[in-house]
Amino acid sequence: MAGAQLRRSDAWLRAAMAPQVLLLVAFFVVPVVFIVQASLHDKTGALTAANYAAFLFDSYDRAVVGRTLGVALGTTLLALVLGYPLARAIARGSAFTRWFLSGAVFFPLLTSSVVRSFGWLVLLADSGLMNDVLSFFGLPHLRLVFTSLGVTIALAQVLLPFMVLSLANALANIDPAVEEAAATLGSSPLRRFMRVTLPMLAPGILAGSLLVFAIAISSFVTPALIGGPRAEVMATLIYTNATQLGNIGLASAASLILLVITVALVSLYYRIVLSTPTGGEPAR
Repeated sequence: MAGAQLRRSDAWLRAAMAPQVLLLVAFFVVPVVFIVQASLHDKTGALTAANYAAFLFDSYDRAVVGRTLGVALGTTLLALVLGYPLARAIARGSAFTRWFLSGAVFFPLLTSSVVRSFGWLVLLADSGLMNDVLSFFGLPHLRLVFTSLGVTIALAQVLLPFMVLSLANALANIDPAVEEAAATLGSSPLRRFMRVTLPMLAPGILAGSLLVFAIAISSFVTPALIGGPRAEVMATLIYTNATQLGNIGLASAASLILLVITVALVSLYYRIVLSTPTGGEPAR
């Protein structure tokens, strides 16, 4: 009797999952198959691997891959550094503090990425607010527009809510009494953070970092407006080849290379974090 009920439950579960599986196949698997097919054919329709060779052996394309990875990693680290104090204030602050900071962090999500990117163009310009602040403190001007640094700063602000949300949820599950006990036993703030808070915060760091990195490495609008052709990344390179140069094969090959790099790095990071003591499992 129990076995029959279990089989019926499994059947209902498979039936409920069927629409999601069909959507995944229709809007992800099928397009990827078409991209693979396009990447393996030249403009005449002949089967070839020249598109991959042209991308992998071109020094400019390799530089774009390195720049894309640098921007994605820099954005993730900057979002993590900026997001932790905000997440801690939201998780441990008063009701007004939580309400105010949550609104300040998440309200920009209601604004278009295009509008926010144009706003950053004004802030990062040679005569913009950022350089005015540097001049006020006697520091030299920085060229931030059409540079990887400018793209990283803008992307970190755009993606900051995703990091804050992940960290705040993780911090909310940490009992403050644990940190207070460590302080009572004479642990310094840094040691308390490294030995007590960080291990329990690891799931939030993992979730936020993966989310921010995956979005940053494939972001298009902000790099296109802030970086321009001088700080081209993979997304803008793919767009240029597909729409302006009409080289669908090379654009498809670059898309698949970006997909492989993203999946490989995310999988590696996931395994490294979960295989360390701070990731919740014993070190191997």
